[in-house]
Amino acid sequence: MLRVITLSNFKSIWNKPISLGNFNALIGANASGKSNFVDALKFIHDVLNVGVSTAIGRRFGWENVLTREKPKSERTSAEIIYDLKDLGQEIKIEKRTYKPLDFKYEFVVGSSKSRFYVYSEKLRARFERDGTQIVEAFERSE
Repeated sequence: MLRVITLSNFKSIWNKPISLGNFNALIGANASGKSNFVDALKFIHDVLNVGVSTAIGRRFGWENVLTREKPKSERTSAEIIYDLKDLGQEIKIEKRTYKPLDFKYEFVVGSSKSRFYVYSEKLRARFERDGTQIVEAFERSE
């Protein structure tokens, strides 16, 4: 289950972690960012499934992705924390059984000379085996 999403420099969302539960409702005044939050979820989906250029094209350009009021950076980022404990599933690797706990994935998207790219990405996964927590982390950047 998606537990926390943090967006930075995306439309009206500066850098705010948003905690999610089993049921979530978006309530707020007009122009408070509800639609931008939903579009951020779609943007993350698009970046991961069809690529950065298509994700930005679906929003009619880079200027419609970045925060409109004085962007602090020419990059935007998303971080998601996904809780796996409630799934009750275990995985086997080399005859050992692991219980997945959660994972955190972050990516930063940038622009250079009309080229859009994933500037960096990080993945951290936590597992449990025999009562001991194991953390695996991977990182890539341009």
